[in-house]
Amino acid sequence: MKQNDKRNYIRMSAECEISFTDPDSSLRHHGLSKNLSGRGLLFETSKQINPGTIIELTVAPENTATPPLHAMVEVVRVTPSADASIFTVAAKIQEILT
Repeated sequence: MKQNDKRNYIRMSAECEISFTDPDSSLRHHGLSKNLSGRGLLFETSKQINPGTIIELTVAPENTATPPLHAMVEVVRVTPSADASIFTVAAKIQEILT
């Protein structure tokens, strides 16, 4: 963590497959997490999601000794790639689900 980084939680690199449910259609979409902290995560997906959207998301680590994260998250920022084929999504964890 950088010294000038004022985050309350350390951000860890976590490249894992994710899946999430589109609240409008109930369709399941997929992506790849980039990093994870105690308050949120950053992931990439081909599905455009609007900021403010609440999605149900599952992060599935490759290591089966680590349980998956199943949570409701709020999309806070979306950055499209140059050709808008991939979207980098920053999301804040609202609730951990069981």
